[in-house]
Amino acid sequence: MSASQLGRLVQRLVEIETYRLMTLLGLPLARSISPQLRQMDLRLAELTQTLAQGEQQEGFDDAQDLLGRLTDIASQVEAYRAQSTFRFNATQAYQTIMFNNIDELREDEVSGHLTLQEFIGRRVGPAVKTCESVAARLEDLSRRIDRVSDMLRTQVDLSIQGQNQELLSSMDRRSKIQLMMQHTVEGLSVAAISYYTIGLVKIFLGVLYDQGISFDKSLALGISMPLVIIVVAWLTRRIHSKFNKLADDPESSRSGHG
Repeated sequence: MSASQLGRLVQRLVEIETYRLMTLLGLPLARSISPQLRQMDLRLAELTQTLAQGEQQEGFDDAQDLLGRLTDIASQVEAYRAQSTFRFNATQAYQTIMFNNIDELREDEVSGHLTLQEFIGRRVGPAVKTCESVAARLEDLSRRIDRVSDMLRTQVDLSIQGQNQELLSSMDRRSKIQLMMQHTVEGLSVAAISYYTIGLVKIFLGVLYDQGISFDKSLALGISMPLVIIVVAWLTRRIHSKFNKLADDPESSRSGHG
């Protein structure tokens, strides 16, 4: 080879070694993350088993506690993903550039000797596979967390719906009790108003009798009593029906005020 060809060859070999070292930069990060992934995997498996076996009490607070623990695992996974995604992608890119440079050497096999591509591939391959494995485990953990989170959110929603159902049932019972009390008060109101109205009628009949109009006061008072009760009950029911109509139709209430 000429001096220029030899120089380009040496330069390419230096670049191959440089990219080999840069490819290996992701290995320490992968090794540091791997034990943490093991612990998070065990924690997630424990949460999933707890959820599957139904060991937790069926309640909003218990589901919220599990959801909080799951959120803590998810935040750690996302932190590791943010920390490692760039480095692992760079590892793949450097490996591709390194093997492209090796291919440009156009090596010829020599019997009994490894080619440069085989030699470097055996040295770099395990490191790259380790980075790929850690990245795949991060993605798998993220997907599993999403699925478990969906199940927990569903359980929380069911707990909330159950509490809302109990609240609505309680409100329905209270409404029935209030309606019964309202009817009782309405009946007492009819009795009280009738009592005072009959007293006024009695006074009015006494005044008529004192003015010289001759009639049987007891008979007149006896006849007026059922009439007064009927009229008071009818007026009370009419007023009650009018208020119910206003409550059921807000538009008519606003138009009436207008």
